[in-house]
Amino acid sequence: MIHYTTENGLPSNTVYDVYKDSKGFLWFGTDKGITRYNGIRFETFTTFDGLPDNEVFCIREDNQHRLWLLTFTGGVCYYDKGVFHTAQQSSLLQWPFPHVGIAQLTLESDSSITVNFDKEGFFVNIYGEKFTTHSLNEMKEKAGIPSLVYLRKMSGSTYELCGDDKKVWIDTTYQVLRTITAPFTSPYYYFTGRQSGYVATANGVYTLDGTLLQAAGQHQYKKSSIKHFYQDQKNTLIGTHDHGLVINDNTNILTTAKITGIAQDHGEHYWISTLQDGVWLFSQDFTMEKAYRNLYEGTIRYAFVHKEILYYTPTDNNLYRLEQGKSSCIFNYSKHQEQPVANFDEPGYLADDQGAYHTLYGKDHYEIDAWNSTWPVPKHTSIFSNDAQDTLKNIRNEGTGIKYIFSTPSYIYLLQGGYRIVRIDSKRTIRTGATWFEDTGLNSSRQRIYAMAKDKDQAIWYNTIDSMFKVVNQKPVYQPAFKNRAFKYFTFIDSSLIGFTHKNELIICSNLNGKMKADTITDRSCIWNRMYTLDNRHILISTNNRYRILTLSAARDTLISQLRIVEDLFVPLQAEYIVSDTTNCYFFKAGTITSFTINQLLKTPEAPAAVLKYLNAGKVAYDGATGKMEVPYTARRYLRIGVTALSFNSRRVIYEYSMSKGYAEDNWLPLKQEDMLLPVPGYGDYTLKVRCRSASSKYSQPLVVRLTIGEPFWMAWWFMLLAGGLVISLLWNIARYRMGYVMRKRERAHAAEIKFLKSEYKALNALMNPHFIFNSLNNIQGLINEDDKRSANEYLRVFSNLIRQNMHNISKELIPLQKEIDLVVNYLKFEKLRFSDCLNYTIDIDDDVDLDNIYIPPLLIQPLLENSIQHGLLPRRSADNMLSLRIHEKGAMLYIIVTDNGIGIQQSRKNARAGHTSFALDNIEKRLRQLRLMHGSNITLHLEELTDSTGAATGTTATISIDVE
Repeated sequence: MIHYTTENGLPSNTVYDVYKDSKGFLWFGTDKGITRYNGIRFETFTTFDGLPDNEVFCIREDNQHRLWLLTFTGGVCYYDKGVFHTAQQSSLLQWPFPHVGIAQLTLESDSSITVNFDKEGFFVNIYGEKFTTHSLNEMKEKAGIPSLVYLRKMSGSTYELCGDDKKVWIDTTYQVLRTITAPFTSPYYYFTGRQSGYVATANGVYTLDGTLLQAAGQHQYKKSSIKHFYQDQKNTLIGTHDHGLVINDNTNILTTAKITGIAQDHGEHYWISTLQDGVWLFSQDFTMEKAYRNLYEGTIRYAFVHKEILYYTPTDNNLYRLEQGKSSCIFNYSKHQEQPVANFDEPGYLADDQGAYHTLYGKDHYEIDAWNSTWPVPKHTSIFSNDAQDTLKNIRNEGTGIKYIFSTPSYIYLLQGGYRIVRIDSKRTIRTGATWFEDTGLNSSRQRIYAMAKDKDQAIWYNTIDSMFKVVNQKPVYQPAFKNRAFKYFTFIDSSLIGFTHKNELIICSNLNGKMKADTITDRSCIWNRMYTLDNRHILISTNNRYRILTLSAARDTLISQLRIVEDLFVPLQAEYIVSDTTNCYFFKAGTITSFTINQLLKTPEAPAAVLKYLNAGKVAYDGATGKMEVPYTARRYLRIGVTALSFNSRRVIYEYSMSKGYAEDNWLPLKQEDMLLPVPGYGDYTLKVRCRSASSKYSQPLVVRLTIGEPFWMAWWFMLLAGGLVISLLWNIARYRMGYVMRKRERAHAAEIKFLKSEYKALNALMNPHFIFNSLNNIQGLINEDDKRSANEYLRVFSNLIRQNMHNISKELIPLQKEIDLVVNYLKFEKLRFSDCLNYTIDIDDDVDLDNIYIPPLLIQPLLENSIQHGLLPRRSADNMLSLRIHEKGAMLYIIVTDNGIGIQQSRKNARAGHTSFALDNIEKRLRQLRLMHGSNITLHLEELTDSTGAATGTTATISIDVE
């Protein structure tokens, strides 16, 4: 279910009618104009485009493809070939009486249009290019029907008038031809649909001939509240003003909405228009998509499906069960805690293969066995470890920092902190009454582990930056076939390993136990995120740009695979968690759980339909009636085409066209724009075709137009030869001169501008070098004065490395982040030599940061570190002085954060001598400002003083943010 409002392109949320025309466009009549929609964009027409009034109540189309509109104060108008026709310029609307009052617009069975002004006592019938007017009052009097329920046309000159108890046929000479008893039980109510009218009674909904379409069932809505009726081969929909939308008389949705219209688009989705609530979109099969709203707060930490019942744990750490559309909490974590629940990062959750659910949160381990009971009883144990704390990697022996967790028949394996693999022995837990984190001895080199997975044989695999290991008999076994393949994430499906690398390559590996085969897929339009197994052949992959489905070959150990985009509009984008079984797939997002069948996700989307907006050559236009177009030779160069598509599954459509002479084979070329000037053809007969597709659909059936380009009057060979020679010579010389002139002019202007900007920027860079050297020499001088020759010599050695790095870097506008980090590391060693225990530091760089391909100005980070040391830490002269450098990415931004626990900004300014300003900070600001001018870079510097609860300063944070895109 998707909701469209003014935020999505509608001109108003008050929508009186929705209608699909013969081409497939959807039209929405609102109180602020009429809107056309093709599934890609909304296009709104108002009085500025020719409408007589912006309030459009009713929309119908006749057999000449004219769209008839009923407006509030402007009466009736019609839209034909891109133009609105009103009574002011169309003789078809110049009736012998004014367009007054609110009328009723009806599409008759012969495709004529009847406009009934019941209160004014007349009506108009429009057929083709003629209209006829009739006195409704006289017909009612002759028929003996004082109160008219409806009027409809039966033939060219015969109309049916229906009253409370009878139906009368009467001709245009006001002669009564037939009178019968009404087939409906009074009272009844008349309302219109897309193609005809209907009658609602206490017994149900009928056609005007008395055929029962929908018997009255459990929904006892008022007859007068029914505003629309729609029926296809799958569903019967009734739109009301007091019961919302009634589906098949057993489902009631949009209960508070006032339904005004129902239509189906090209993809057979239902569009429901409402008063004051915009438009709602539903899939044709309501059972294939189920959305359960407001089921949780925060985000989802873990979810699993057991026997087609969904279980999930959000940030409150509780376990919920979703069964038959109802959610219930079966484990309330907070009720089992005597103290308030603390907040731990990356706790562990697992539904193991033995049928138990585990929560590892802080020092608590809860295990739940009986999932299907109403209130399962959890088993609680505390977490302990025989191993010493791993202070180097900041890993604690508790349920936190858990990156991956898997179960095997004997153990539960956890990757903690990205470095340590521990295990839980269930038998030991039962024996001791405690949960023990046992060191596995795996990854003894303490390399960063980027990904971890379990294969179908219950074996654990993990990979570091350049190596893949398989755990065999509790020992890591190096897998040489994966050499130099650094997976960022991987999983197993059947006997294949599928993963993506840090270079964003999707790799499918098969025949893992023999001579491994690998297939690499590169998709530049997305960044891979996570993978979710749907069944033994399909994987759903989340990316930053819609989902992909990877389909593997049914044959074992082959690399034939297909990758396509999921274009179903009802699938929530950027879901926070996804889980599936072999039947359904569940998407969690913002408190809503949306369920889809696997078959629906695997369904290939329908191809969009190409629609020709126009085809013209100068004053010659294609009218579409004959399928042929004759173009004079002199007008062929102005051959312009305008196309669009009906695409209700995808917003992105790819067009191709083919213009082949005679009956030659199609030559498909990309149509880069929806409105484009076609290449100039020669004279003769051509076949022009246009087709389109979405990202994952097949091509549509092509539009076909037969073109005939007239022959030119100059056909003599000498004329062609002479003219051709002159034209070629003239064009060659003009092009040669013009290109040379333009290129020289551009080069001069560009060179001057770049020279100025670079000189100014290099001047700012150059200022940093003497400042750096000056401060460093002062430090060396201090050591010499203290007669510390050994430290001074070591200081000079490190200083020489710094000078060499600095001189190499400072001549460049931008350097790789790695080079700046190398200089920073040497500098901090440099300062550590001088201040010894009075300086402690840490450097933390996220693994996702591409140090070699991110470029920053030289000496950007070092001055911030120096500033923190000189003005923040040294005045304290404390052994707990701490300086930290943190570099990470978030979205498209790179953040460089320097934090110290020094005296703070305010105290530092008080200690500074009068009139002193930080040269380093001032120069950094100027260089960043110059970079923004030269490259349009989004790069900023922000300083913040840290304080405790009493307001006392506890340090300073300097943050540089850079847009790496």
